[in-house]
Amino acid sequence: MTPPPIVQVTALLSYTNEDLSLLVKWLNCKYLKVNSTKTQAMVLGFSNYNFDPSLDNSNIEIKDELKLLGVTIDSKLSYTTHIKNILGKIHAKAGALRRIRNFIDSKTAMRIYKAYILPHFDYCSPLFVGLSSTFLYT
Repeated sequence: MTPPPIVQVTALLSYTNEDLSLLVKWLNCKYLKVNSTKTQAMVLGFSNYNFDPSLDNSNIEIKDELKLLGVTIDSKLSYTTHIKNILGKIHAKAGALRRIRNFIDSKTAMRIYKAYILPHFDYCSPLFVGLSSTFLYT
């Protein structure tokens, strides 16, 4: 696939900056303000162009990964980083439960599991429907 001409990329960036300035105006009318220092963007897919979107006279930082509502998304839309983060949290909590398992009964262990470990499996689980095993085991 050949990359688009630089003219199209420049036009796209111009349209994006215009839309962002319209967004700032709309938010100002609603007495809201965007914190431009915390605003981040991501280019999806492969790109060798240097994008410089701006918001409220400051440049928006382009990231390869963003964490939105606890879900880590990368520019390839693979969830490998997110899955690794979840597995790390689950592993730590399951290890703690394993260490105290001899001191509590099974009903209490199940309550601890349902309260502290199971939510990590359940949160945003529909995102993983249809992912190939290469995403899940990398």
